[in-house]
Formats: sequence, structure tokens, C-alpha cells
Amino acid sequence: MNLRPIKRLFVAGTVVSAVLSTARKRLETQAIKSAYELPDYFTVTAHSGCNGTKDNTLESLEEAIKSGADIIEMDILDDESGTVLVTHDYEPEGVYPTFEEALKFIKERSDSVKINVDLKRSHVSFAADEIIRSLNMENRCFFTGVNEEDVQTVAPMVSIPYYINIKPSVTDIFNEEYWISVASRVNMLGGIGVNCDFKFISKKGAEILKKNSLLVSVFTPETNIELDYALTLSPDNITTRNPQYILQKRGIKK
Repeated sequence: MNLRPIKRLFVAGTVVSAVLSTARKRLETQAIKSAYELPDYFTVTAHSGCNGTKDNTLESLEEAIKSGADIIEMDILDDESGTVLVTHDYEPEGVYPTFEEALKFIKERSDSVKINVDLKRSHVSFAADEIIRSLNMENRCFFTGVNEEDVQTVAPMVSIPYYINIKPSVTDIFNEEYWISVASRVNMLGGIGVNCDFKFISKKGAEILKKNSLLVSVFTPETNIELDYALTLSPDNITTRNPQYILQKRGIKK
């Protein structure tokens, strides 16, 4: 039995726990103002299913708008007929809002909130792009869920900007050379920024990406301590199912 993956997960959990514990102590002994160095354009994204609602439903979208979040996240993929649906996983017997229906629902209720369209199948980007443009919502939408290997499918087919998802290893988190190489690749691939699990990016990594003109979006801290730690990374965006906690603190900047 190969124990290396298990050991790697154990090490990752230990590193994350230690970092979160350190962040908590730091926040307990520092003034809130000095703990957060957020950019002026910092945004909060309400993850699908925010505030206890069911993921990828119109109810969830409405709750996200009411929360005051700057951005709403939803997952999309297509069914057998090519219809773009709002769902993370597709079951033939399931009932899902269509992507077009969801965008119209948002447009009727807000003229400013932006939409993070998380692609669960890269090829659906073309149909999604057409729907977005047909509703004149190009300036309000962007794609996530785009891995480096997906760019060759997504980039030639869409006009909507996209973040590139990265999955650093435990040894990459504090490796400056790794983040420099990521910045170079993402810029070469045409991404507007990086989308990364908050547990696998360092503040130095975020600084390097931003110095290379890339946006840094982290997901998905949920508890108060996780959100506090994510804030100390000074990202451009935090995606969470608990937007209220972070929205209350956003006005407190160094």
C-alpha cells in the first residue's frame, strides 16, 4: 500500500492547523485594523448555498443578493440536449434552473452584483458565453473552474474573462519560485487572476501574483477563524458561504 498520499494529506492538515492557530493568536493580540491589509477593490463572493440555502437554486441567488455580497457564485454544466443548467452535479431526473433563467433572475433584482460562473465542464463555456452576451451581461460575469489544461478549450471560444484555478502542493505554499512560475504561466494563458483554496496559498504568494498584475481570489473559508485567516492573506476576493461575517469587517482596513 502506498502511504505517500496519506502522509501528504496528514502533513497538509498539520500545516494548515498550525497556520490557522498562529493566525488566531495573532488576531487575538493585534488590533483588527492592523490585521487586515485589504486592497480598496476587495470583494466578497457569496458562494452558492450561502447562509444555509440549497446550492444552485434561485433561493440561493436571492439570498446572495440580499446579503450585500459584491459577487454571486453559481456552478454550471450542460445536459444531454446541450441546455446549460445551474448545478454542480447532473442527474437526468433532477430539476435545475437553466443558466439563462438564473441570469435573468439576477438581472431583475440587481443592476450591479457580478456573477462568478464556475464551469464544471470546460466545453460549456462557449454556450454560456453566448447566453451572457445575449443578455448584455458581459461586464458582470467571469469564469472560474478553468484549470491550466482547460485554457485551450475555453480561451479561443469566449469573450468573458476567466480566472485560472491552481492546486499547489503542500511544499509549494511557501516556495517563492513556485509563485513566480504560476504568475508567468497564468499571464501567458490569458487569465485575469488565480483562484485557489485559501489553505494552499501564502501571503507572499499572493503578493507575488498581485505584483504580476493578477487578481487573487481564495475559496472557501467558512468558520470565523478560517475567514480571519483568509483576510490576513490580503486577497482581492474571498468566496464563502458565510458572507455576512466578512462583509461586517470589510470597512476596517489598515
